Amino acid sequence: MRTVEIDEEVLESMFEQVEYLHSLVRTISRLVVSKKPDDLLTTGEAAAILRMSTRHLNNLKAAGKIPFIQIDGRIMYLASDIAKYIIMQKAKI
Repeated sequence: MRTVEIDEEVLESMFEQVEYLHSLVRTISRLVVSKKPDDLLTTGEAAAILRMSTRHLNNLKAAGKIPFIQIDGRIMYLASDIAKYIIMQKAKI
């Protein structure tokens, strides 16, 4: 077993990141709690969960950054894909 020394400031920063990620997971869970992972969301619903405009969501879709499904000409998003997008964006911070 190895012993590793960590500066106190670094350790505090690590704990802050863990707390932040924990609150992020709780927030995402609350946002999609009424949705199952395979539920489909309209553009408006997905944008509301992401807290962005539908225009911005459409730009992300066009850039290939968020997967979507087209059903009879209507754009839909899987709730699980929206949750994954939120997690990936927050992990970049």
